[in-house]
Amino acid sequence: MAYNPYEDKTLHLTVPSSAPEELKDREAFNDVIRHGHIVTGFRMSRSLRHLPAWLSRPLRLLIAAHVLFFLGSVARDAYLNLKELLPF
Repeated sequence: MAYNPYEDKTLHLTVPSSAPEELKDREAFNDVIRHGHIVTGFRMSRSLRHLPAWLSRPLRLLIAAHVLFFLGSVARDAYLNLKELLPF
């Protein structure tokens, strides 16, 4: 029988990593991002999960308020534009 690399159990062994999950999320995946980390001095937060809880909660509420304001203004403008076009 010929050698089949897909059936070789020694090729597919995984080594458990000891790095915390948060550091894995923030790991650079190419040289450009790695260079950006060097320029800025350290890895910048890419997600709200990486920010402290005292900062992420108010920031999440502020983002929600901005999104609701944007959707409300779009709905208001759509209503005003349709009001001009329809003969009521």
